Amino acid sequence: MISKVFKKFPRGSTSRLGTVGPHRPFSGQSAAAAFATPPPAPPKKPAPPSQGALNPPLTLRLRPAVTPPISPSTRGSETEAVAAGSSHDAETARIPSLQAENEETAPPPSSLRAEAEDTFDQPLQQQQRNEAPFAEEGLETAVAGEASHASSSPSPSQHLETLRRIIEEGGASANPQMPGAVEAAVGDAVNFNLEELVETMSLLCTLQQRAALRDVAPFVLQRVSDQESASPESLQAATQSLNFLGRAMIYYEALFQYCDDNLSQMDSKSLALYAYEGGRHGLRCKHLLDRAVEPLTALAGQGQMSVEDMLKAAQGLIRFTKDWAPFFEAATERLLEAHRSRGVLKEVSNAELLLSLRFCRDLLHRQQSFQLLREDLCKELKRREAERELSLPEVSVAFSCLDDRRSVSVKREQRTSYVRQQQQQHAASASASAAAAGEETHETAEERESGTGGMSAAADGEGVLLVDGEGPEAREFVVQAKRSLETMPLQDFLRSDMTVNDAVNVLDCLASRGMSRSTLFARLGDFLVENIAEVRHSTNIGLWLQGLEAFSNADRFHPGYIGKCADFGRDEFMVDRISIFQQSRVLNSFARLDYYDERLYNVLGDRIAAEFSLLKFMKEIAPLLTAYARANHIHTGIFDAAFVAVSEMIITDALPATKNMTLGVIDAALAFCVAGYHTREGFPVLLDAAFRDWDPSNPVALRRLFKIADACYHEAPDNFNESNAQQSMLEVLGHEWSRELRTKPDCRGPMKRQHEAEYERAVQSVMGILKRLGIKGQPSIAPDAISSSLIDVAVDAGEKKGIALLPPAMTLRTGPHGEELFTGTGFFALQQRLLGARGWTVSPLSVSELMQARSFEEKRELLIGRLHDLDVDIPFLDA
Repeated sequence: MISKVFKKFPRGSTSRLGTVGPHRPFSGQSAAAAFATPPPAPPKKPAPPSQGALNPPLTLRLRPAVTPPISPSTRGSETEAVAAGSSHDAETARIPSLQAENEETAPPPSSLRAEAEDTFDQPLQQQQRNEAPFAEEGLETAVAGEASHASSSPSPSQHLETLRRIIEEGGASANPQMPGAVEAAVGDAVNFNLEELVETMSLLCTLQQRAALRDVAPFVLQRVSDQESASPESLQAATQSLNFLGRAMIYYEALFQYCDDNLSQMDSKSLALYAYEGGRHGLRCKHLLDRAVEPLTALAGQGQMSVEDMLKAAQGLIRFTKDWAPFFEAATERLLEAHRSRGVLKEVSNAELLLSLRFCRDLLHRQQSFQLLREDLCKELKRREAERELSLPEVSVAFSCLDDRRSVSVKREQRTSYVRQQQQQHAASASASAAAAGEETHETAEERESGTGGMSAAADGEGVLLVDGEGPEAREFVVQAKRSLETMPLQDFLRSDMTVNDAVNVLDCLASRGMSRSTLFARLGDFLVENIAEVRHSTNIGLWLQGLEAFSNADRFHPGYIGKCADFGRDEFMVDRISIFQQSRVLNSFARLDYYDERLYNVLGDRIAAEFSLLKFMKEIAPLLTAYARANHIHTGIFDAAFVAVSEMIITDALPATKNMTLGVIDAALAFCVAGYHTREGFPVLLDAAFRDWDPSNPVALRRLFKIADACYHEAPDNFNESNAQQSMLEVLGHEWSRELRTKPDCRGPMKRQHEAEYERAVQSVMGILKRLGIKGQPSIAPDAISSSLIDVAVDAGEKKGIALLPPAMTLRTGPHGEELFTGTGFFALQQRLLGARGWTVSPLSVSELMQARSFEEKRELLIGRLHDLDVDIPFLDA
């Protein structure tokens, strides 16, 4: 019977005893092990309360009168449910789940509550009429009907002793008498006092008897409500009962409300446990925790909470650190004092260290104490990692807590300003050291005015960038943990207990800290490919996108994983599961990785175009246009809608005059030039906005403005002359820094310096091969004074023929791994058009393709093929 009831009683609906909350188990130790932890000590035995009505009144179903023995199948399903909920209580032995940040659980509406109650009671109505005529007459009638039964029943102590003996003998799996003993104890629970009820719930929790816990809970509420005023003992019993119910995934609203009404009477231990249980049930308890934060903050600030209680309360409040920041500020101050005086961080568990590291990450820039505590935490984590006391999942959580992009409590502009200030200080220090040693330092045009000179000085020998608010301990821990993962045997790494979520966390941290050269990218990519089924079917539907973004941010192309993500992008089912904003991020990631697949861009583009009206900001539109322009894939649905949207934003002054917004307009205008929209009527509006108050000290913006002005000057002269920014465009075309920038290859990303060095080697290699072929090559030829690009190597200046060497930022990969082809991006297509307008013919040669050639003969064949395309005579072809 009970089995049938629960099949009709879905998770998340509401019964007369409360709501069965959908609580996702945390990772860590097994649920059964966590559930079997010893229960807390029960409170002192109070005077037996009177048998009054429940508050609020509930109609109870007494187990002996209405319910047959629980079937084995029902016990199994209830055991699984209890075990799943109990993992929240194994907090000191598990890793705090970081994916719970985005979990949203809303309380069920009252209309559904009544419907759920009717559904729960319906299967038992007939049996109640036959076997328990008092079941619908309220608690007083039920108690009267049980008077004769109670006189012959075992005493409460005998019931408890029987349950303890069953636990000692191995629990439910080893004792066939367990169902009857549980049923008898629940049936006589009406005669138990508060202390005995709490101990009964503890034993039932250990036995994983979920249905029995549900039936005993109202008696606890009755006992505590019958008291004239709430006492610390009754409140402690109430919070302990909430803990037992929470382990079984049962949300009992009436008991939560009782605690909420008596917050001022709670001691620190009960209040911490109350907050912990409220955090378990998520949003349905947020309004209760909002009121509990003030007394928690007061107790923590006055030093009346132990470290254990503060961390337990922090676990309950961790989902909304920003909303409940005052508590975390007070707790952080106490933790710092306790650690500096007694070294308490050496005594807490790994899970508690990671929990503290997490709220320090979220509130890092709120006050200095969070930065100081993070340093102490990283120092302790570094010691434990060196002694092999941290598991791989725990290391991955630590990495995610040290991911700079996840620091959400401060605006990105503030972090960028701070990091740039640190970089300038490092650059000044490096220059002073070099001057003292008699060495000469150099800065490029980009570094001189953008303030990024000395950025490499902001990285240590491991390539770990300094981030905002960070001291040496955090950086040293990242380096040490990275080395440990890199040196771990590959088979052990692939077969470790690390999950795909852990792998993505590590990828995010590596990418955010500029550790692009780490061999961990290859290892983690192999791990994700080997477990690609888990990635595909993960409850986090955007997990594959998160990993893809990490590789793109680090500018690392892992053929296996990128290929799998391309399969996901071509799969309409996978694409339809994510939002339009996530679809745009997928395209941006593939574009940054210079990967192109026509079907992938069409599938994503069709869905984005259908819902383009949802993209209302320039920061959402500009990257999308840039992605399609880079791929030279002109999706008319997207470009037409974007042209209208951007023009309306500019005309209606909907764009704030910020540096990032101006750069977004410049990116959109350049993408329209690639797509040919710069010849359309109305484009001068974009030119006016892009060149308004242009800043020559910004090399990134200056390079793009140079290309836009060049394109309009040669391909859209009418719009060039009609624009109010005509004079500004002429100044850009003739600016000396513009000419200096065109001598540098257009490289970007963390591997910029490496790509620039490869470009220089490619130029020298081509010049050497041309010399052997009897052709006098000329490097870096300018077609005219205002050209936005140079001829990398001119093979016949008289006939205006040359070779364009394409760095990775100007190259697209197409085709499967091992058979991929390298083609130019849309930006190179624009460059080719502008050079053609000046009479030049250029043939593209990928620097990556040239560097991959293993021998001189292979490079020679590549170059000869380009010369044949240009129809250039080769004097020493047979040499």
